[in-house]
Amino acid sequence: VYQLKRRQIFSPGEYWNNRITELSSQLQINKRVLLLQSGIAKIPAVIGYFKPVILFPVGMLTSLPPKEVEAILIHELAHIRRKDFVVSMLQHIIEMIFFFNPAVLWASSLIKMERENCCDDIAVSQTDNKRKYINALIAFQGTSPRTNAPLTPDIDREKVN
Repeated sequence: VYQLKRRQIFSPGEYWNNRITELSSQLQINKRVLLLQSGIAKIPAVIGYFKPVILFPVGMLTSLPPKEVEAILIHELAHIRRKDFVVSMLQHIIEMIFFFNPAVLWASSLIKMERENCCDDIAVSQTDNKRKYINALIAFQGTSPRTNAPLTPDIDREKVN
């Protein structure tokens, strides 16, 4: 976490600093949220509880349309509003203690998915164009290192014909 916040970090510019402040107040977040571009992060992420930082992959602020970037920022701000960083840390501790219990790991994976779904719901409710948010999610899914499968399945042409 220390490395992510301090290495290969770039300022997003005055426009995005102002937008993150406006979006934070729109979501009723009283903390100052810092937005940084990261050469290490491959997907947007929130780090920290007392001094939250949103890390955005370098180049994504300029490669996506502004409305799509704002939708993703609202999603990340929703994690801050819901205090997901603390919940995630507690969840990781429980996973370490009960690493041998498949029920705990299964429940933990469900909680992670629901946490993301809740933030998606907040982002969709705050966004005027839901299609922009979906397009932004697809853009990040395509670049995500966690993606185990391609967005489109391979088609075996021999079986189709």
